[in-house]
Amino acid sequence: MSRRCAIVRSYGFECHEKNTGQTISSSSALSPRQFTAGQSVEEKYPSWWIIIMKISSVARWLVIGLLSAVLKPLNASSSSYAPFTLQDFQTKAAFELIVTDSKALKPGTSKIAAQSAYVTLAHGLAPGNVDGLEVQFFPTQATEKVKADIIENDAKELKKSSYAALVLFLGKDNRIWQANLSFVVPGTTTARTVAWKPEELKKYFFECQFDGKRLVLKSKGSYAESEKDREQLRLSWNVDLNLPVIREVRR
Repeated sequence: MSRRCAIVRSYGFECHEKNTGQTISSSSALSPRQFTAGQSVEEKYPSWWIIIMKISSVARWLVIGLLSAVLKPLNASSSSYAPFTLQDFQTKAAFELIVTDSKALKPGTSKIAAQSAYVTLAHGLAPGNVDGLEVQFFPTQATEKVKADIIENDAKELKKSSYAALVLFLGKDNRIWQANLSFVVPGTTTARTVAWKPEELKKYFFECQFDGKRLVLKSKGSYAESEKDREQLRLSWNVDLNLPVIREVRR
């Protein structure tokens, strides 16, 4: 008696007895729950099935690894940028806020003479869910302690005192299409869009180069509000920096 077998459906097979013509269907024979005592995997399953299962297992882990890498949130630890030195945080910049009349802000003049700064590449900024550069400026000199606070805590301790922040919204070819300036001193926090018109950007941000890893920025300008029955203030800045991107985040 001889037996001829043919694979059917996805995982089953049929065997036809040559003498009797009887068909034996075994579409469920591949279930691991139906092992016979003493029977090995190789005896229970065809070799092609074992090979397929091994390949499927490897492919499954490859897919899981790929998805984990893609879906992992962006933060400082996931940045691929190189280690930094103190020089990567050193800069000179000046900011001034003059409040003449305001119900919310304290009248007077406040100044920030920045000695250190760092650059963050941010994704998902509002409005428009766009990319941008966040540049934080501090009057504190760059030290190892300052460096650690910036890298490990996003300057949490430094931001307890005075600081200024520029947010540069990026468009095509990493060109600036809007600039926001925040000025923070104890008791006073002011944030304004200081430039968004093409002529303002050209005038105030006359040099801005960003290659994806480093920002070269020269900017000098002022923003004023003097309409009657509204806050009367003036924000001015003078920035000249050449710093690497320290971190990459998603807002």
